[in-house]
Amino acid sequence: MIYVFFRITAFFLATSIIFPNGTPKLFKICFSLLLSAMIAINLEINIPIENFYELIRYGVLETVNGLTMGYMVTICFYSLKMAGKLIDGQMGLSMASTYDANTQSQATIMENLIYFVGVVVFFSINAHYIIINSMQNSFKIIPIGYSIIDYNFTYILKVFTEYFMMGIKIAIPILVVLILTDLITGIISRSISGLNVMIVGMPLKMLVGILFFMSSLPFIVNTIKDILKQLKNVIEGTLVYQDIMIALINRLF
Repeated sequence: MIYVFFRITAFFLATSIIFPNGTPKLFKICFSLLLSAMIAINLEINIPIENFYELIRYGVLETVNGLTMGYMVTICFYSLKMAGKLIDGQMGLSMASTYDANTQSQATIMENLIYFVGVVVFFSINAHYIIINSMQNSFKIIPIGYSIIDYNFTYILKVFTEYFMMGIKIAIPILVVLILTDLITGIISRSISGLNVMIVGMPLKMLVGILFFMSSLPFIVNTIKDILKQLKNVIEGTLVYQDIMIALINRLF
């Protein structure tokens, strides 16, 4: 059970969506112990431990496995924050940043807005159940004592690239509208010499950006749903990808 506890605890440490920063540590430990006990009941763990070094090695291995799976979930929400940061940079709101206690970094307005929309969608579609179910299945696909990182570096880069592109897809329509607003404002300023672009342009960009964001919010929510529904395939896909690579290597050599 101790190795199950290591993997689950490391997973919750790597992702802050279920337990945000500030959650009592005692509650995290108790929840991890309870979940570990529920999962370990149905597991058959046969690990030969000959010395203290083997005990430490398996503990570190399971911790790395949990951190890797937590990282795969975290980059999903980082793609949403990246989309908000790109929108803020084009709207001129990048300087209006606040301290985000959850990530312990500075976050802009639209970045926080899109992130919290993603959190609401996450719990509304019961994605936390999907994550817990995937954690349970991870012990069946990758038994305790095996590493999740071996042969998976290419797959992790592939997932990172896909989430990066999804973040770009969320931000690109609003970015195009704001760039067109800049272009139209520049054309008008060349036609009307007395127009002060600095005074008119910035409020106009903010107004257009907010209105277009509100009008495209249903499409953004649908995109976020598609991203979150893929979490199960992403977590378990990493493990399955390892099985495929191991089978291929065994066949070749």
